[in-house]
Amino acid sequence: MMIMSTYNNTTSIYYNLESYNAAAFNPEVKEKAAVVFFTLRGTKTYNEKKERVRNIVKDSQFIDIGGLSWAEYADLSYWVETYGKRYGLLREFKNEGIL
Repeated sequence: MMIMSTYNNTTSIYYNLESYNAAAFNPEVKEKAAVVFFTLRGTKTYNEKKERVRNIVKDSQFIDIGGLSWAEYADLSYWVETYGKRYGLLREFKNEGIL
């Protein structure tokens, strides 16, 4: 699981819930948005999963305001590419400039 969060004019990625909670529940942190990248549990049909992947990727584009390391960008790209390929969204993502 990855959580991409924007707060205090920076974007960060957390790889577990504990580190996200430690950063996000600080009273000085003004969180603007968060997107959770996960393995699509809870959806049953192929089309539901495909739509969920599409929405996660589109939501992540709106909250990135900089501050990510190259390794974090690589992790995001890997997730998008893996799930995009699995659900037939690679062409769409490439046409929209996501990949």
